[in-house]
Amino acid sequence: MFTILIKRVGNIRFDRYYKSWENAKNAMDNEEVEDFLNHGYKVKNKIDRMNKEKGFYEYEVTLTKENEEEVRLALVDGFFLD
Repeated sequence: MFTILIKRVGNIRFDRYYKSWENAKNAMDNEEVEDFLNHGYKVKNKIDRMNKEKGFYEYEVTLTKENEEEVRLALVDGFFLD
C-alpha cells in the first residue's frame, strides 16, 4: 500500500509517492500548502473526511490567488494488485 500526493496547478499534474499516509500528509501540509500560502495564495476549500458512500478517506486542499491558476493538493491511497 502507498499514498499519492497529487498536486494540480491548472491542467498540469504532479504526483509524489509515499509509503506512509502520515508522511504524505505532513509533506502536503508543511511543505506544499505552506509554500503556496507564503506566496500569497489563500485556502479556498479544504476537505478532511471519510466519504462513507465511496468507501475512502478524502483529504484535499484547494488554493487560489488573484490572476493565478487554481492549485489543488490531494492525498489518494493506492495498492498493487499483483
